[in-house]
Amino acid sequence: MPEHELALSIHKAGSIAAIEVEREQALKFLKKEDIQLPDVAKGWYLINYHGQSLGWVKALGNRVNNYLPKGWRIRMDITDEQQA
Repeated sequence: MPEHELALSIHKAGSIAAIEVEREQALKFLKKEDIQLPDVAKGWYLINYHGQSLGWVKALGNRVNNYLPKGWRIRMDITDEQQA
């Protein structure tokens, strides 16, 4: 399993597969909720939002495992109303 700190490093190799996600999926990832990544081959991927790496997922075909460290997850309710 890749280390979470590698996902955040500016020195990571460009050969690491990454998936750019929209805001809603990025927030779900950061809350350790299930995210859907259709048509993704099995393997390890970085989840990126606006080019910034957030962490690792492992695609297993029918689901995606989120490897964000449990202590790093967002626990508060984040809604669009709070962003305005």
